[in-house]
Amino acid sequence: PHSPHIDSIPLPSPITVINMSTYQPATDFYPFSIFTSLTSMQQTVLQSIQLRSPVHVHTPMAHIGTLHGSFTSTSTPGRYITALNAFLFLQSLAASPLDSPTVFSRLSSDMKVRVRAAFYRRNTISPSFCTLAWERFISGQHVAGGPLGIDVLLGSSKVWGFESFSLTGYSVIHLTNSDSFSA
Repeated sequence: PHSPHIDSIPLPSPITVINMSTYQPATDFYPFSIFTSLTSMQQTVLQSIQLRSPVHVHTPMAHIGTLHGSFTSTSTPGRYITALNAFLFLQSLAASPLDSPTVFSRLSSDMKVRVRAAFYRRNTISPSFCTLAWERFISGQHVAGGPLGIDVLLGSSKVWGFESFSLTGYSVIHLTNSDSFSA
């Protein structure tokens, strides 16, 4: 008699049935492709996410590099940028031809090998063309069908998330080349 009891709450009548074929829970926000236009909802959400530079860019298997804010008006470490600005920069980078002296030359030896492998995986033209295009690119020549920024992203064209503050203390952008995440 003196123990607490829970009152029951009646369900609303009539019961609303959710059509599961059109239902999209909030968790369906990710992944989205770097190569498609963002919806207005995605833009609004990304505009609200603050990242602190330098922002680390990762795949499940590799650290690609860091964004130091050079795509904004300032490159001051610790400066906050929006996930939308970072995404738009990656989107532009992915579609642009690589500029050997400015982008590729600053990569580590390991990343240079990974970028070359990504170029070969992406390129559907004959292996002999890939070899010739790569050699011309390395020698500083502009090559139609040559390496693109997506190769620097190791072929990872899907955004899986933005961390404002990870366990390591950095902001992180998570990329993958798949619609299903696996580490």
